Amino acid sequence: MKRKILIPLAILVVIIAAIAIYFTQKPKEPETIKIGAILPLTGELSIFGNWLKEGIEFALAEQNLSNIKIIYEDNQGQVTKAVSAFRKLSTVDKVKAIITAQTSIANALLPLANSERILTIFTFADLPQGDKTYILNYHFPVQDEVSILAKFTYTELGKKGAIIIVNDEFGRLSSELFMREFKGDIVFKEEIPLSQRDFRTLLLLLKNKNPDFIFLITYAEQLVALVKAIKEAKIEAPIVSPNILTVYLSLVEKYLQKAYFTTILSEAKRSESKLYENFINNYKVKTGNEPNLVIMEAYEATKILLKALVNNPRDPSKFFDNLKVVESVFGNVTIDNNRQAHFPLAIVEFKKGQKNRIVFEYYP
Repeated sequence: MKRKILIPLAILVVIIAAIAIYFTQKPKEPETIKIGAILPLTGELSIFGNWLKEGIEFALAEQNLSNIKIIYEDNQGQVTKAVSAFRKLSTVDKVKAIITAQTSIANALLPLANSERILTIFTFADLPQGDKTYILNYHFPVQDEVSILAKFTYTELGKKGAIIIVNDEFGRLSSELFMREFKGDIVFKEEIPLSQRDFRTLLLLLKNKNPDFIFLITYAEQLVALVKAIKEAKIEAPIVSPNILTVYLSLVEKYLQKAYFTTILSEAKRSESKLYENFINNYKVKTGNEPNLVIMEAYEATKILLKALVNNPRDPSKFFDNLKVVESVFGNVTIDNNRQAHFPLAIVEFKKGQKNRIVFEYYP
């Protein structure tokens, strides 16, 4: 009788032991790592924000990391909303890293990134001086662009310049740097709100000054309206711009007569860059569209962010301590001690009906 009881009992013990061994030896699922993305998905800059999102999504799909979860927050291009989104991602969602864009937003979020110790990668931004321990600015600084534009315009376009800028931090910073670097005279300068669409009075005053070129910075729908108005006013001075025209060229090229703008050197010399060409072709195959600079920059910034998280999920900012050069679709991007990326750049000439021509090359 005892034997009949002991045998099933022994079997039960063996089964329990086997189950225990299975669960103790079963590999653990990787911990979910949350990333935040603070972007202008609606509002005046929604085109720009959704391009950024496309680049982020393409990088995530390519890397195929099952334990990465991304949480999008729409800041509508507003600093206050970006700050609220950062705090929510930090305290509620407990993200390990954040990706975002724009100079004004970078300025507001830089101290939060340091105080919360959250790796934050900025695109399309210029940053103030300060502690950069927990950030990476993955965008060529406007100082690099404006410096070469100011020298080029003075030697090649003329000694009288006009400036029209949107009255945000990037616009003001760019114009200040340009006026500092340009050796000629600024005969006209105007700051405009992003909502403005009527430029008749402004352009009448500009035309009377007869400038040799117009240094122009604004975005999206306003840029289209302003470039169209310049054409209709029969102002022949070429437009000069940092990467704004690179970003929005497809929207305004039918109104442009002549322009000079900075772009990534690999974009200007795309046939010479295998990485660049491979990315373009791969993106077109998978999406049916051709990527622009915004999509590509968000893609590369996301790839770097993911490498940092995989390398050190507890403190991904450590990944950048010894990072000096990043091979990318943009060529070799250098990272300085201030966590600022520097890209090889070019100034490109646009003439209606002609192929864009490189007129200046810059290597950091």
